[in-house]
Amino acid sequence: MGGFRPAPNWVGRDLLRLSVRNLRFAITNAVRWWRSHGFPYPSLSDLEVQRDFTVVTRHDLPPMTCLDLPRSVQGLRVVNAFQPRLWHIPSHGRSVIDCFNDDELLHRALVKAVGFWPNRHCWNASCVRNVLRLLHRTRPGNFRPIAARAIVERYTKPGEPVLDFCAGFGGRLLGTLAARRTYVGIEPEREQVRGMCTMLAALRIESKRATLYEGRAEETLGELAWSSVGLILTSPPYFDQEQYSNHPDQSMIRYPTLRVWLTDFLQPCLEECYRVLSVHGRLVINLADANGHDLTRRFERLLCSHYRIEEILRLPMRRNPAAVGSSFRFEPVYVLRKRARRSAKPSNSVPAAFQE
Repeated sequence: MGGFRPAPNWVGRDLLRLSVRNLRFAITNAVRWWRSHGFPYPSLSDLEVQRDFTVVTRHDLPPMTCLDLPRSVQGLRVVNAFQPRLWHIPSHGRSVIDCFNDDELLHRALVKAVGFWPNRHCWNASCVRNVLRLLHRTRPGNFRPIAARAIVERYTKPGEPVLDFCAGFGGRLLGTLAARRTYVGIEPEREQVRGMCTMLAALRIESKRATLYEGRAEETLGELAWSSVGLILTSPPYFDQEQYSNHPDQSMIRYPTLRVWLTDFLQPCLEECYRVLSVHGRLVINLADANGHDLTRRFERLLCSHYRIEEILRLPMRRNPAAVGSSFRFEPVYVLRKRARRSAKPSNSVPAAFQE
């Protein structure tokens, strides 16, 4: 085997040249190595954070007429480095940490990594995190900062405020700042807010350029002024696809059925967005079907009396490297304009989109 190598030093093609017996030995040693070192949370120095942010601000964007958002993942390692909870959040029933702590699942992931990345150090920290996430579909995605920047620059002017009522893990925050706009975010999870604040400090961003509210979107939106923003850019939870925490303010815990989640969370948020948006403002929202729920159909039917669909952008999402065909799948990003309303008073009736 040419001597023992620590797990992060193996290149995929070198492992593929080994005999079956030696490959098994290398994988067993890699499991032991990562067990002794613990989960590889991403970490960046302040200088690395600032360099990556500069790359995001200077990245070439596609033409304004293009409906496909950029595929670049630049900036993701910055926002992920400040959100360690990201790896503990279950998606499809388990988290990345759950898989890492299971010897069988970690072993399986390391085997797959060899084929996924033959020309890379396939067992380094980045690849271990990614293969666990891809293979077991265990981690919520973070919105790509480059995609957020492209949307913000497309629909706003420099300095204008952008509202995000589900701030999540900071991808849209970083993209908005890279576009030289001001950001207003709402997020109920304290640790995620704290992570975004720490990122802002590392970036040396002035406080007036980013305001973060810790609270429920459906309530905090009501505190914002009428017609105060020209763009709302957000991606709400896909109901029960991911459980961000056990905090009672989390929407899937506070509203445990799809019908209640739609009527008591999503509908009030859309009503408040209508009030907060300026006359010619836009609501840009990323929402996709998940866990067998036809969220997009219900969402589109709900929009009838509030908004019209101006266009639907396509957000590229990386697929499993072993998947046949395109390495990307796409999620819809709805670009909505306000409809004229005869009355500003919200309806108390239950829209058809909410019917079981």
